[in-house]
Amino acid sequence: MNNIFWWCVLLNTFLQSDSMFISRSHDLLRQFVTKEMTYGAAVSDINGDENLDIVVASFSGSNIVLTYDNKSRMLQNVALTGSPFEALMDPEGRAVGVAACDVDGDGREEIYILNSNTDVTGRQNHGDKLFKYVDNRYVDLLSDSLNAWIPEVTHVGHSVTCIDRQGTGLYAFAVMTSTRNGTERLMLIEMDVSHPENNRDSGPIVLRDVAMDAGIDQAKGGGGITIGPILGTDGRSDIFVNTESFWNKNRENKLFMNNEGGKFRNVARQLGLADKNQNVRGIAIGDINQDGLIDIVTGSWLGSQRLFIQRISSYSGRVKFSDMATAEMRKSSALCSLAVADFNNDGHTEIFYNNAMYHGAQPNRLFTVRTTKHETGQKLNVTKVSIGEALEPRAYPTGSVVTDIDRDGVLDLLITHGESSGNTITVYSTRSPVRSKKRTRDRMTSQRSEVIQRTTFGNNLPGKIIHNPSQGPTRFTNYWVRIIPKTRFGAPARGSKVTLVLAGGIMMTQVIGGGSGYRGQMEPVAHFGIGQTPDVLLLEIQWPDGKIHQREMGVSDLNKVHEVHWSNLYDEKSLFDNKHVDKRLRRTTGSASFMNPSSTIVILLWCLCIADYFSVI
Repeated sequence: MNNIFWWCVLLNTFLQSDSMFISRSHDLLRQFVTKEMTYGAAVSDINGDENLDIVVASFSGSNIVLTYDNKSRMLQNVALTGSPFEALMDPEGRAVGVAACDVDGDGREEIYILNSNTDVTGRQNHGDKLFKYVDNRYVDLLSDSLNAWIPEVTHVGHSVTCIDRQGTGLYAFAVMTSTRNGTERLMLIEMDVSHPENNRDSGPIVLRDVAMDAGIDQAKGGGGITIGPILGTDGRSDIFVNTESFWNKNRENKLFMNNEGGKFRNVARQLGLADKNQNVRGIAIGDINQDGLIDIVTGSWLGSQRLFIQRISSYSGRVKFSDMATAEMRKSSALCSLAVADFNNDGHTEIFYNNAMYHGAQPNRLFTVRTTKHETGQKLNVTKVSIGEALEPRAYPTGSVVTDIDRDGVLDLLITHGESSGNTITVYSTRSPVRSKKRTRDRMTSQRSEVIQRTTFGNNLPGKIIHNPSQGPTRFTNYWVRIIPKTRFGAPARGSKVTLVLAGGIMMTQVIGGGSGYRGQMEPVAHFGIGQTPDVLLLEIQWPDGKIHQREMGVSDLNKVHEVHWSNLYDEKSLFDNKHVDKRLRRTTGSASFMNPSSTIVILLWCLCIADYFSVI
């Protein structure tokens, strides 16, 4: 009997050896255990030390701020009573979403906490919070009398994200509400820059809702939002809003294309993205097939999962999205969130589907997308891979975020839990392809990467190398590079597009995350896995105002974090510059397709008069 047991253990070890993830929860969260119902999470620099932290929204207790401690090599919760982060705890709220961005141009990201109720069909009994760092502590901007109107119009919501709609470096929070009483809508909360009482240093910051002026207040019943320069080559951030159809029948996804001046127009139907009557929750964007165009991945609760690949006709310049998900990928599951990243730095994209237990086990799933050149263009090869210890078949997850927690150049996956039941937060990292099968998990996690260097350049700043504390030998043979674009104010430039060009004309493009669907805001970093051949040639960054900066890259730039500051001096031409496509896009999705009924009637009457005139002649 004992022999059978040990044979089973040996077989399981062998099967797991080629899988993707191993658990890091034991070593990274050893000093922090929670059984609260945790929901959304966002990655931002909360304590101002130039390293990224994770804010976790709690539905059943105090919100959490996890920061990585280099000395103990563990995540620690710093949101404690008496700390500068005490206000972020907000124990009376029922938080489901969180996002971070620089609203007022002080160079530091504000934190929006989206609170909800046990009953998602009515108004909140505890309003949302918008925290700004002032005098060594966080204060709530929404509690100021100048912003008293916001709790009066805010309804229960699911998602919150950020957008720099006009390319000024000043961001707005897009808040997606979800109620049954017909009053749900998308809000767009930004600083009223003309108000005389604004004070960037000490507050207050006067806010306003510009959703109606921007043309996006028509969005209703949405589950998730994401932003980025999805369409065209001008760098302006668009807004993709998915829909939940539980009580909102005949609802469709919406893609709000950003026209000049921060005005938007819904073009989802024309481009093949409406996807009617799906309960979409997770969204992620990125260049999945490495052709320089931004694609969209969506995941639905008990619906079909989609992989919308963007195509541009070489003949007409017409833009269209096509669902290229395989039958295996499209399978229905109780999906709560998803993530798109290169977890093992091999240069290929992984898509992670985070599922909740629903009428039985619902294990998480993972797919690898590889792109090969074909006679007729790019060819996608999508393969389901063994997910390893991140399977979680009987868990109740709610959200997930991806970031490099321990700063070793390898992405980590953090999953929150709270769908129907509270549970601990879990963390996973990628299994090393060169690690001996005999090594234990503890020995593996005790290793760290070589010295990580952070390069800062741009904005007329002198170049400098910042050496992080040495963390030992590298875990991986695959190369990587991390790019952090900054705004003119020095904050993360969420919504920027970053492209890395490799030998052979291979292009890898990522968007700095403003939000990633239902309950997750990823790190404001473009993380590129390079694989084992370090043939990197060029870096291009395009900010939301269209400014473009390019610089040559080489082996000496790999395995480093590069901060790139916005500068008014940048005037390079984009690798993807195509004014014909931009003009065609705006012409074929023009306002004629979105006329109001009165305008349509006037045109019809005019046509009838012309027809009558010619019939008389």
